[in-house]
Amino acid sequence: MSNEGKPNDEHRSGFWPRLGWILFAIVTMTLVIAVLLGVLMRAAILDVVSFWPAWVLALLISMALWPLRRKGVVRIGAVLPLLLFSWVAVAVSLHLQAWEVLPSASADFSGPSTDVPSSEMSLLVGGLVEVGNDADSLYEIRLLRRGGDVAPAEALERVADGLATVELRERAEAGWFASAGWRLDLSRSPAWRLDIVAEEVDVDLRGLVVIDLAVEGTGTIWLGTPADDSEVRLAGDLRVVVPADTAIELEGAASIPSNWERTESGARFEAGGPLIRITASGTGAIEIVNP
Repeated sequence: MSNEGKPNDEHRSGFWPRLGWILFAIVTMTLVIAVLLGVLMRAAILDVVSFWPAWVLALLISMALWPLRRKGVVRIGAVLPLLLFSWVAVAVSLHLQAWEVLPSASADFSGPSTDVPSSEMSLLVGGLVEVGNDADSLYEIRLLRRGGDVAPAEALERVADGLATVELRERAEAGWFASAGWRLDLSRSPAWRLDIVAEEVDVDLRGLVVIDLAVEGTGTIWLGTPADDSEVRLAGDLRVVVPADTAIELEGAASIPSNWERTESGARFEAGGPLIRITASGTGAIEIVNP
């Protein structure tokens, strides 16, 4: 009679190990498929593999607890797959957060911390570039953690006589670090001259001092309130959000807000303060909107 309940107990005890291995298989297959489909960059696999000490620890813990399996107190067989599942999930999460210890973060870097009154930057990338305004150094650049063919950035820098000149371009080889593009953050300290050429752009210049801007690509640009008259040159299919109550002078063809005045060469919006001169060129569709 003591063995009557044994088959059901064994069945229940075998459920948890099977569930653990199923979860581990699902998260591993999801990672591989996400990389193959370009949802994640290939370096995500490097980041997961870099957690190998955790795999060893999981195996040691499982081996240490294995003698308890016969006592039926816990479902020891599930410990190893559940630990492996957890480590993969944690590694992917840290990859998406660009944790600086992981291999994928080796392609991220910052510019000099030198405070300069003015800076010039040119950028050429065959993918997406996101530009923000929250850098502690002169600039900070990191890979977007989505799949693509864009190589990591390399920088040519020169700082002299209060002027920092930076040229950002793709490395010759992408390898495991190919991604959808770059995230670039700029310091709010200097006055900027920016020349951006990219396949796709998402540029937010609010809070920055930009005296000269050239953008070629497809996407959205947010212009900040200028401290002085500034020049903006645009080419491509771009949506440009201009600051409210700022004078704008447009030369070229573009879709404009209804309260702007049409001129022979473009359009004008009258307001006090500094002026933004926008030149639209090329065959792309430029749309200018107020926030």
